[in-house]
Amino acid sequence: MRIFTLSALFCLICLTTVANAQDEFVRYAAAEGEYSLLMPEAPSVSSIWANSPLPGALQIKPPVDIATIGESALYKRVDSDTGDAMTIKVDTLQATADSLQNLSQDQLTQALENQVSSLSLEKQKVSFSGGSKTLKWATLTGYEIGQDQRVQFHAVHYLSGLESVTLVHIAFSLENRRFKNDYETLGSSIKYTGR
Repeated sequence: MRIFTLSALFCLICLTTVANAQDEFVRYAAAEGEYSLLMPEAPSVSSIWANSPLPGALQIKPPVDIATIGESALYKRVDSDTGDAMTIKVDTLQATADSLQNLSQDQLTQALENQVSSLSLEKQKVSFSGGSKTLKWATLTGYEIGQDQRVQFHAVHYLSGLESVTLVHIAFSLENRRFKNDYETLGSSIKYTGR
């Protein structure tokens, strides 16, 4: 009975530690978006206007020609000890149902490749998962080796909802254990929330 009690106490401590790690994060969701994710801290946010250039990979027809059509969020952390960096950029745009229903895997792949076209990624991999109607999820991952021979990991998620598209680009120094743990928490926290 004593061993069972100690085992139960150990499990409770482990679960509390995991819960506390996620409590340190902030759940972010754009006002116009249908997806949310955990971020280490609240990002800086700006509006995307209908008459401004759209983010590179989000070439979707917006539902209106004037006013705000989306939101861009940016989070960046630099480790003062090592100089390692983690950047999370989230762009969300409203879109018409027609433009979302017609998104093919080729178009999603092209959008992801456009997002990383200025990078020299190695071991690039694209994966897909589709839901019903317009719900689609595409992910591109790859590694970039900097001039200092440090490895930078990139993951780009293209998330199509019923009325919006969200693009999440995460980049971090792979050697940094904290950033790697933050990425694992963030990656598993992305979920469809609807409007």
